[in-house]
Amino acid sequence: MKSVRKKIVLLAFLSFFVPSFAYEINEHRAEANSDFTTRVGFDIKRKIYKGFSLTFSEEARFKANSSKFDRLYSILSFDYKVNNYFKTGIGYTYMLINNGDKEFNHRHRINLDLVASYSVNQWNFSLRERPELFVRMGDVNPLKVANPAVDLRSRIMVEYSIRNKPLKPRLAFEIFNTLNAPKFAKGNYISRYKTEVGLKWEMADSHILNIYYRFDVDNARDISIDYVANTIDCVDLTYKCSYKHILGIAYTFDWK
Repeated sequence: MKSVRKKIVLLAFLSFFVPSFAYEINEHRAEANSDFTTRVGFDIKRKIYKGFSLTFSEEARFKANSSKFDRLYSILSFDYKVNNYFKTGIGYTYMLINNGDKEFNHRHRINLDLVASYSVNQWNFSLRERPELFVRMGDVNPLKVANPAVDLRSRIMVEYSIRNKPLKPRLAFEIFNTLNAPKFAKGNYISRYKTEVGLKWEMADSHILNIYYRFDVDNARDISIDYVANTIDCVDLTYKCSYKHILGIAYTFDWK
């Protein structure tokens, strides 16, 4: 009899207090949109010791059918070639992002590269795993956006060296996996897919031109939270999908 009374008291307690902490989660799917964007950049690569190299890169990106400045990336990376089959590296990226209305955001990214490759005649096959740490500046609600955000980018690529020609066409596919998505994103997920067709042209000794086209699928999860008396009342989770057609060109000076 005492156990029954305890259960009744417990149920009454829960029925009184739990509703005050309950909230509603609404899920929506936004209409997909697309854009044509362009990118232009340059790299300066310097070999500093056996197997070690340092690279500085600048890249400007444009959006809204390439009519508006989107962002500027400044990248410094340090690479080490272990052998003919494996290399590793670490990089830092500073991002200046156009937020509209003459406002700019500043963000930082740190990444680690692990690349395995294998060549057969004129073909080269490679797999790159890139864990990266993405830091946003300013106040961020951790329930809506992870800060820092941790992602894992996985890319497979095949490159072909045309015999007696300074040309190397390639095909690549990359996916982005979130590793610490915010609470209301309903778990980690694949946030982006990239497919690339490119061509590397070794114009002269130390001078390389890289031309590419990418099809980028961005699967974002936008979280909106409504509060009542500092308590979460309603959560809106919106699944957003956007498509980008990216045309880019980059010049590399390989300072040997």
